Amino acid sequence: MATRKARRPKKVKPKNGQGTSKKLGIAEKLLAMNFVKGLQPTEAAVRLSAIGLKPSEIAPILGKTANAITILLSRARQARSR
Repeated sequence: MATRKARRPKKVKPKNGQGTSKKLGIAEKLLAMNFVKGLQPTEAAVRLSAIGLKPSEIAPILGKTANAITILLSRARQARSR
């Protein structure tokens, strides 16, 4: 008696609403870029962090790495505490 191969599950197509979250992410980035337009990178990072964005979310907006944003925020906190 021959053994049967297991069937692969069918690929699920995304529903209408799933593409919307990606579009909202793009809109959020555009709004954030407008929010910090003309500011120095440190001040921009501080403001975006204050509204709840993580360094990994701030980095592409400012064209830096997440590590660089973390360093900017750390140095800004140190400067305020002096």
